[in-house]
Amino acid sequence: MINQIFKLCIFYISILTLFSCKKEKNETLWTEYPIEYFSNEFVRTIAIDSHNNKWIGTDHGLAKFDGTNWIVNTERNSIQSIVVDKQGYKWIGAANLWPESTTGVSVYDGENWTTCINNACVYSIVIDKQGVKWIGTEQSELLRYDNTNLTVYPKQYIDNAGVWIKSIALDSYENLWICADRGILKFDGTNWTNYPESKGGGNVIVIDKDDNKWIGSYRGVTKYSGTEWKTYDVSDGLVDNCVYAAVVDNWGNLWFGTNRGISRFDGIHWTTMLEDECVSALAIDNQGYIWAGLRGKLLKFNEPH
Repeated sequence: MINQIFKLCIFYISILTLFSCKKEKNETLWTEYPIEYFSNEFVRTIAIDSHNNKWIGTDHGLAKFDGTNWIVNTERNSIQSIVVDKQGYKWIGAANLWPESTTGVSVYDGENWTTCINNACVYSIVIDKQGVKWIGTEQSELLRYDNTNLTVYPKQYIDNAGVWIKSIALDSYENLWICADRGILKFDGTNWTNYPESKGGGNVIVIDKDDNKWIGSYRGVTKYSGTEWKTYDVSDGLVDNCVYAAVVDNWGNLWFGTNRGISRFDGIHWTTMLEDECVSALAIDNQGYIWAGLRGKLLKFNEPH
């Protein structure tokens, strides 16, 4: 009897040790960087410049992180999107989150701000190979800006997919893939294609090297191969069905930031990389490191991808 109790105790100690070691290993995968001044702010977007600086957008301002030091700028707020052009200028989209908040698109050169577009609630910006900026708004409008002329595409093209353009991605043919709150659209510069097969919109869209489209939504992650739609959720291994952010690493793995952590997908297997954290932004830097934006902090994955 004593021998059986002893063996049972050893079994439970082994189980506890296993889970303890697993948790410790998971924590050592990431390095945490608290964001000075924005300690209570969710990171809405992360962009990486050619010097590997991280540019962080929050509801109350912009922050630059060089890996050691933080520089905070509060001249613009409600920042939802940042993209860096070839000259190193930061194109920053802002949304009207409260009466005093800024809106539209501004350019920041590191010292000075220039407002390019006013009175638009901007949630997404991409730059194509010709340097044209494509801007998604909350007012069912797609904007095209070539640094001189602004083109506004009528709302009727987007209304079927919703009123809120949350994310835009460019495929290898320079087609725009637009992720709205109720649907997915493609725009080739002339023609619009609506995809009711998507069965709803999403929060974020990214495109991998094979031109597969990956959409993160409140229903999980949906892949569109060009011919087939497939949705993955917690039953497949996704850490949570509420997906806010996505990025493709240099090895072709997909990383998804969710309401309860980060999942990585290699095309076959799902791996939980972080648990019990709401992840609102993801980016990959010039050295292949994954950066995650959370409330009041950044996390850096300690192995390059």
